[in-house]
Amino acid sequence: MPAVRLQHSPCVPACSRSAYVCHAQGSERTKDSGVTGEALREANAINKSLSSLGDVIAAMSAKAAHVPFRNSKLTHVLQSALSGSAKTLMFVNINPTARHHHETLSSLRFAAKVNSTENGRPQKRGMGLP
Repeated sequence: MPAVRLQHSPCVPACSRSAYVCHAQGSERTKDSGVTGEALREANAINKSLSSLGDVIAAMSAKAAHVPFRNSKLTHVLQSALSGSAKTLMFVNINPTARHHHETLSSLRFAAKVNSTENGRPQKRGMGLP
């Protein structure tokens, strides 16, 4: 998963930011897609990671005492981006054809759940601004 880190910017001293980009290609209903072999194993692994991400989002939405960040590599790596004062942005690609309406609705419901989750109050740290 690519991460971009900006440190010690000349315009914002002592400032560190990270951006994580996660592309979940292959996350689909394997029963409907007909994938087999290695592609099936990969799709199952992606779906398991997305399920774990859903568990993390649900725990955060419920303001649970324990958030299961360590249930998958994806959520463990994204822990700092999903908690504290981080800003989280999610893009969802959908297919407008009737054949894929179940997958589209599932993706939009997941995005709505992510959108309704508060992951802390954004703070300006080390900005040196008034």
